[in-house]
Amino acid sequence: MPKLAKIVLASGDRFPDALSVAPLAAKNGWAILLTPQAGPLPDATASAVETLGPSSALVVGTRVEPPASIADVTSKVGADRYATSAMVAEYAAASGSAFTHVGLATGTNYPDALVVGPYLAQDGGVLLLTRGTTVPDPIRAQLSANRDDIETLHIVGLG
Repeated sequence: MPKLAKIVLASGDRFPDALSVAPLAAKNGWAILLTPQAGPLPDATASAVETLGPSSALVVGTRVEPPASIADVTSKVGADRYATSAMVAEYAAASGSAFTHVGLATGTNYPDALVVGPYLAQDGGVLLLTRGTTVPDPIRAQLSANRDDIETLHIVGLG
C-alpha cells in the first residue's frame, strides 16, 4: 500500500463527520479512517495508520488521539454535526477547495451527502450539512460569509 502524506480520522459512530470531509479527502487522495467518537483508537485503525505512514492527520468529529507517529494534527470538532461541517468547509477552503461550488445536503440521512461528495471533489467544492427544513446557525454563517464566492449551490435531497 502506498504511503500517504495525510489521512483523516473521522467519527464512525455517526456518518455526518466522515461525509463532511469526504469531498476534501477525495480531492486530495487522503484516506478516511473511522474511529469511535471517544475512547481509544481501534487496533485496526492504528494498524492502517501504521501501514499508510502519514506525517499529518485531520481529525474530524472525534476526540480520539492519533498515534504519536503523526507529527502534524489538526482537529475539527464542533458542538454538533452542523458546527463540525461548517468547520470542515472552512478548513477545506483554506486547503485549496473553494466556496465557488457548494453542496447543501441533509445531515440526518446520509445517502444525499454520500452521492454529492464525489461530485464536489471533482472541482474542489465544499459540502455543508443542514437540517431538512431549517439551516443551522453555523451553516448559515458559512453561507453568509462566503456568499460573494458562491457560483453554484446544489441543494440535494432537501424539501
